[in-house]
Amino acid sequence: SDLIENRYQWSTVGVAEGHYHIRLTVSDAASNAPGGELAVTRMLGPILVDNRQPDIEGLAVAQQDAGLRIRAIVRDSASDIAQVRYMVDGDRNWRPLLPVDGICDSPREGIDALVPLPPAGVRVISLQAVDEAGNSVTTSVNVTIETARP
Repeated sequence: SDLIENRYQWSTVGVAEGHYHIRLTVSDAASNAPGGELAVTRMLGPILVDNRQPDIEGLAVAQQDAGLRIRAIVRDSASDIAQVRYMVDGDRNWRPLLPVDGICDSPREGIDALVPLPPAGVRVISLQAVDEAGNSVTTSVNVTIETARP
């Protein structure tokens, strides 16, 4: 209402998740005499409001022969999962994981990946999921890696 700048940032804190249509009305009434003003209205949307981070369920990490098996279900309540990745020992080297179906394109993605085996010892494996709105969640588990099996 009565903005004089040509930009506006909508805070969605407290707004229910979902898709919204926004009515935008622009008028030049402030710079014209009464009766000479013009206005135009446009509908924008749908615009996704997604304030919650995804959930990671059933994270299981175990050594399997010469690799490390990572399994989990990743879900989001309002948007598609956009990215899933893992990291070993907090090395800040995030490595991508593809869902079972090969592409992140739905609100529920199953992860079942065999990745390279890290060095022997107790390792911290972190899994991160990001939704389309940019919300992310990270969880970690400890796993003991034995020497590589023949």
